[in-house]
Amino acid sequence: FIPITAPRVYKVLVKLLGGDVIEGGNSTNDLIPLVKKFAEISNSLHLNQFSNPLNVIAHYQTTAREIDEQLNSVGKTPARIIATMGTGGHLAGISKYFKGKYGDEIEIIGVQPSKDSRIPGIKRQDNGNDLLKEVKVDRVIDVSFEESIQGVINVARNSGILIGLSSGATVAAYDKVKDSKTTVLIFPDDLFKYVDIIEETLKDNSE
Repeated sequence: FIPITAPRVYKVLVKLLGGDVIEGGNSTNDLIPLVKKFAEISNSLHLNQFSNPLNVIAHYQTTAREIDEQLNSVGKTPARIIATMGTGGHLAGISKYFKGKYGDEIEIIGVQPSKDSRIPGIKRQDNGNDLLKEVKVDRVIDVSFEESIQGVINVARNSGILIGLSSGATVAAYDKVKDSKTTVLIFPDDLFKYVDIIEETLKDNSE
């Protein structure tokens, strides 16, 4: 089940892996009821990463711990951590770990699309989020689609790292708060699913 608005490469990859593609809705949220119903009638397992507590636990036990251990190995602790909000899983797991260990010494910042923007992989949290209900997010920064694209371009040209659009949104949020404090940016995706979007942007900028 893939939203109509999803990048074409998503559909190609599912077919490559031998799956069938069913398109519908404009967002993942639109498809959740259909997926639940399909799981029931086909005796399938719906992992439901939007409300499955194992999503949070996985990032609490692995992602957050790895960040902490690697920073400690060079004598550092983060002053803030910035991460986008899609399912909320990695942000919730990271917040639970670092707030539990360091308390409010560490600021947790969530990133969401601005009201007039759609950024693949993340969504606005206006209607709440099951996985973020029990953790503390100190503040949320809105980022536009254009700002996320610019974040992708800046990292590619300055560091040679090809990050995805939600990661570009993290960079854009960091640009709004950056200072000399040790800050961790979480990049959950790479560029390859979004090459068509970047190509259009570069083409428009060259005209």
